[in-house]
Amino acid sequence: MAVSFYAGAGHGPKSGGSGGAGGTAVESVYTDLRYAKIYNRFVLPCVPAGILILGIAHGWQGVLFSAEGIGIGAIALLVASSVRWLAPGDAKLIVAVGALMGPGFVGATMLYGALAGGVAAVGIMLRRRLLAQWATQTAVALSARIPVSATWSARAGYMPYSLAIACGAIVAWFVPIWEFRV
Repeated sequence: MAVSFYAGAGHGPKSGGSGGAGGTAVESVYTDLRYAKIYNRFVLPCVPAGILILGIAHGWQGVLFSAEGIGIGAIALLVASSVRWLAPGDAKLIVAVGALMGPGFVGATMLYGALAGGVAAVGIMLRRRLLAQWATQTAVALSARIPVSATWSARAGYMPYSLAIACGAIVAWFVPIWEFRV
Protein backbone atom coordinates (compact mmCIF):
# COMPACT_ATOMS: atom_id res chain seq x y z
CA MET A 1 0.00 0.00 0.00
CA ALA A 2 1.36 3.43 -0.94
CA VAL A 3 1.49 6.02 1.80
CA SER A 4 1.09 9.65 0.77
CA PHE A 5 3.58 11.99 2.38
CA TYR A 6 2.47 15.13 0.57
CA ALA A 7 1.85 17.85 3.12
CA GLY A 8 -0.62 19.92 1.15
CA ALA A 9 -4.18 20.49 2.30
CA GLY A 10 -6.37 17.45 1.79
CA HIS A 11 -3.62 15.22 0.38
CA GLY A 12 -3.10 12.41 2.82
CA PRO A 13 -1.50 12.61 6.25
CA LYS A 14 0.21 15.85 7.12
CA SER A 15 3.96 15.76 7.41
CA GLY A 16 5.24 15.93 10.94
CA GLY A 17 7.47 18.81 9.88
CA SER A 18 4.76 21.23 8.77
CA GLY A 19 4.83 23.22 12.03
CA GLY A 20 8.61 23.42 11.97
CA ALA A 21 8.64 24.56 8.36
CA GLY A 22 6.01 27.21 9.05
CA GLY A 23 7.81 28.51 12.12
CA THR A 24 11.15 28.60 10.35
CA ALA A 25 9.62 30.46 7.39
CA VAL A 26 8.02 33.07 9.67
CA GLU A 27 11.26 33.61 11.60
CA SER A 28 13.27 33.80 8.37
CA VAL A 29 10.95 36.38 6.84
CA TYR A 30 11.13 38.49 10.01
CA THR A 31 14.93 38.48 10.22
CA ASP A 32 15.30 38.93 6.46
CA LEU A 33 13.02 41.97 6.46
CA ARG A 34 14.49 43.47 9.63
CA TYR A 35 18.20 42.59 9.42
CA ALA A 36 18.63 41.36 5.81
CA LYS A 37 19.84 38.00 7.17
CA ILE A 38 18.54 34.47 7.60
CA TYR A 39 20.28 33.02 10.62
CA ASN A 40 21.84 29.56 10.51
CA ARG A 41 20.76 28.85 14.08
CA PHE A 42 17.16 28.68 12.87
CA VAL A 43 17.41 26.96 9.48
CA LEU A 44 20.25 24.46 9.92
CA PRO A 45 18.64 22.50 12.80
CA CYS A 46 15.64 21.89 10.53
CA VAL A 47 17.62 19.42 8.40
CA PRO A 48 18.31 16.84 11.13
CA ALA A 49 14.91 17.63 12.69
CA GLY A 50 13.15 16.84 9.41
CA ILE A 51 15.02 13.57 9.03
CA LEU A 52 14.27 12.66 12.64
CA ILE A 53 10.58 13.66 12.60
CA LEU A 54 9.81 11.91 9.33
CA GLY A 55 11.96 8.94 10.36
CA ILE A 56 10.01 8.51 13.61
CA ALA A 57 6.67 9.00 11.87
CA HIS A 58 7.31 6.79 8.82
CA GLY A 59 10.46 4.75 9.44
CA TRP A 60 13.14 4.44 6.79
CA GLN A 61 10.69 5.59 4.13
CA GLY A 62 10.36 8.88 6.01
CA VAL A 63 14.13 9.26 6.26
CA LEU A 64 14.46 8.66 2.51
CA PHE A 65 11.58 11.06 1.83
CA SER A 66 13.30 13.79 3.86
CA ALA A 67 16.61 13.09 2.11
CA GLU A 68 14.90 13.45 -1.28
CA GLY A 69 13.51 16.83 -0.20
CA ILE A 70 16.98 17.90 0.93
CA GLY A 71 18.50 16.70 -2.35
CA ILE A 72 15.99 18.46 -4.59
CA GLY A 73 16.33 21.68 -2.63
CA ALA A 74 20.12 21.47 -2.53
CA ILE A 75 20.63 20.71 -6.23
CA ALA A 76 18.23 23.35 -7.49
CA LEU A 77 19.53 25.99 -5.14
CA LEU A 78 23.19 25.18 -5.66
CA VAL A 79 22.61 26.23 -9.24
CA ALA A 80 20.63 29.34 -8.21
CA SER A 81 23.27 30.37 -5.67
CA SER A 82 26.17 29.80 -8.06
CA VAL A 83 24.75 32.29 -10.56
CA ARG A 84 23.81 34.64 -7.68
CA TRP A 85 20.07 34.43 -8.12
CA LEU A 86 19.75 33.64 -4.42
CA ALA A 87 21.69 34.43 -1.30
CA PRO A 88 23.04 31.48 0.72
CA GLY A 89 20.50 32.06 3.51
CA ASP A 90 17.63 31.70 1.06
CA ALA A 91 19.15 28.49 -0.27
CA LYS A 92 19.47 27.07 3.25
CA LEU A 93 15.83 27.99 3.95
CA ILE A 94 14.72 25.98 0.90
CA VAL A 95 16.83 22.99 1.98
CA ALA A 96 15.26 23.20 5.46
CA VAL A 97 11.77 23.20 3.92
CA GLY A 98 12.77 20.19 1.82
CA ALA A 99 13.99 18.31 4.89
CA LEU A 100 10.80 18.97 6.81
CA MET A 101 8.23 18.67 4.03
CA GLY A 102 9.69 16.44 1.31
CA PRO A 103 10.44 16.65 -2.41
CA GLY A 104 6.99 17.44 -3.83
CA PHE A 105 6.38 20.28 -1.44
CA VAL A 106 9.83 21.84 -1.84
CA GLY A 107 9.54 21.61 -5.63
CA ALA A 108 6.18 23.37 -5.57
CA THR A 109 7.54 25.93 -3.08
CA MET A 110 10.45 26.75 -5.38
CA LEU A 111 8.19 27.16 -8.42
CA TYR A 112 5.60 29.30 -6.65
CA GLY A 113 8.36 31.20 -4.83
CA ALA A 114 10.03 32.04 -8.15
CA LEU A 115 6.73 33.42 -9.44
CA ALA A 116 6.17 35.45 -6.26
CA GLY A 117 9.77 36.69 -6.38
CA GLY A 118 9.38 37.80 -9.98
CA VAL A 119 6.24 39.77 -9.15
CA ALA A 120 7.98 41.32 -6.12
CA ALA A 121 11.06 42.23 -8.19
CA VAL A 122 8.94 44.00 -10.81
CA GLY A 123 7.10 45.83 -8.00
CA ILE A 124 10.37 46.95 -6.42
CA MET A 125 11.72 48.09 -9.78
CA LEU A 126 8.53 50.05 -10.47
CA ARG A 127 8.69 51.68 -7.05
CA ARG A 128 12.33 52.67 -7.55
CA ARG A 129 11.67 53.71 -11.15
CA LEU A 130 14.21 51.25 -12.51
CA LEU A 131 12.04 49.05 -14.74
CA ALA A 132 12.47 51.11 -17.92
CA GLN A 133 16.23 51.36 -17.36
CA TRP A 134 16.46 47.58 -16.81
CA ALA A 135 14.40 46.84 -19.93
CA THR A 136 16.57 49.12 -22.07
CA GLN A 137 19.83 47.65 -20.77
CA THR A 138 18.53 44.11 -21.20
CA ALA A 139 17.48 44.78 -24.81
CA VAL A 140 20.88 46.30 -25.62
CA ALA A 141 22.70 43.40 -23.95
CA LEU A 142 20.66 40.78 -25.79
CA SER A 143 21.11 42.47 -29.17
CA ALA A 144 24.88 42.73 -28.59
CA ARG A 145 25.04 39.16 -27.22
CA ILE A 146 26.45 40.41 -23.91
CA PRO A 147 25.42 38.58 -20.74
CA VAL A 148 22.57 40.53 -19.16
CA SER A 149 24.21 40.25 -15.74
CA ALA A 150 27.21 42.19 -17.06
CA THR A 151 25.01 45.23 -17.76
CA TRP A 152 22.95 45.28 -14.59
CA SER A 153 24.55 45.89 -11.22
CA ALA A 154 23.21 45.79 -7.70
CA ARG A 155 21.70 49.25 -8.18
CA ALA A 156 18.26 47.71 -7.97
CA GLY A 157 19.03 47.00 -4.33
CA TYR A 158 18.29 44.24 -1.90
CA MET A 159 15.15 42.14 -2.11
CA PRO A 160 14.21 39.93 0.86
CA TYR A 161 13.60 36.69 -1.04
CA SER A 162 12.52 34.75 2.05
CA LEU A 163 9.15 36.48 1.71
CA ALA A 164 8.78 35.03 -1.80
CA ILE A 165 9.78 31.59 -0.49
CA ALA A 166 7.20 31.83 2.31
CA CYS A 167 4.52 32.90 -0.18
CA GLY A 168 5.51 29.98 -2.38
CA ALA A 169 5.17 27.59 0.56
CA ILE A 170 1.72 28.93 1.42
CA VAL A 171 0.53 28.47 -2.16
CA ALA A 172 2.17 25.00 -2.31
CA TRP A 173 0.22 24.01 0.80
CA PHE A 174 -3.11 24.74 -0.90
CA VAL A 175 -2.27 24.15 -4.58
CA PRO A 176 -0.11 21.04 -4.86
CA ILE A 177 1.70 20.32 -8.10
CA TRP A 178 3.37 17.01 -7.36
CA GLU A 179 2.37 14.30 -4.93
CA PHE A 180 5.22 11.96 -4.13
CA ARG A 181 4.31 8.52 -2.87
CA VAL A 182 6.46 5.84 -1.32
